[in-house]
Amino acid sequence: MNFEEQENLILQHTFEHLNKQVKSVDHSCQICYPPSLTIPFIFDNFWKFVRKNYTALSYTSYTVLVFGKYCEAHLHK
Repeated sequence: MNFEEQENLILQHTFEHLNKQVKSVDHSCQICYPPSLTIPFIFDNFWKFVRKNYTALSYTSYTVLVFGKYCEAHLHK
């Protein structure tokens, strides 16, 4: 998915929230995937790197989940 498609998905998903009829999936949505209050230490280090080097503003619980799966997959190589 390119940047323009992602922007369109975010707009559509936000509009669906406003109308209380969410049908699309947006893994960057903090309403659907609120960030956890506790995060693993390894994710905290990863997030500091991403925030600094890529000017990311936020993450979701889905981000933490997928990062954990990525780490698991690469530990078993």
